[in-house]
Order: sequence, then structure tokens, then C-alpha cells
Amino acid sequence: MAIQQLVTKVFGSRFQRELRQIRPLVDAIHAAEARLKALSDADVQAQTASFRARIHERTGELEAAVQRLRAEKHACADPDQRDALDRELLEAEKELQKATAGMLDELLPEAFATVRE
Repeated sequence: MAIQQLVTKVFGSRFQRELRQIRPLVDAIHAAEARLKALSDADVQAQTASFRARIHERTGELEAAVQRLRAEKHACADPDQRDALDRELLEAEKELQKATAGMLDELLPEAFATVRE
């Protein structure tokens, strides 16, 4: 039991560790909320369109590449070339998913503050 108490003293309780981990996100939400308080209701409602535009700006080229590869794969008759296109498509989809997730993580504090406002 003494080892567990020592570990808790050094690293903190699970709650304290989780709180330390999310504190920067909470602070970013509060900062975004303070900025949003000055906006009108219409401006706050327009945030959704702004978020979509920012996501599309960051991922639009990747999304277009994925669509192009899907069309090429669908139109391709050669099985070997179709397999190559399939591998390329999978990589492009992974890249698009990664870029989308990164952008959503970036928008999270502002989006949460918008919802609260």
C-alpha cells in the first residue's frame, strides 16, 4: 500500500492527471468564449458556416484527390492498374481522414465555446 501512496504523491491521482491533461483545452474554450461574447446572435450562428469553410479550405484538395481516384478506379478496366489505384486511394483516404481530424481538433475549443454561447 505504501508504494501506491508514493506513486500517487509523485504522479498525482488519476483525476489530477486527467485534469492536467485537459486544462489547456478548457483554457482555450474560455478564451474563445470571451471573444464570442462580443458577437451578435447572427454572428454566432454564422460560426457553423465559418467552421465548414475552414475545414473545406484545409481538406478540399485532399477531398478532390480522393474523388478523382475513386472515379479513375471505377473507370479502370485493367486489374493491375485498378489495384494500384486502390492502394493510392486508400492512402489518400487516410491522409484526408488525418487532415480532417487535425482540423476538428484545432476547431474544438472554438466550436465548444460557440455552442455554449
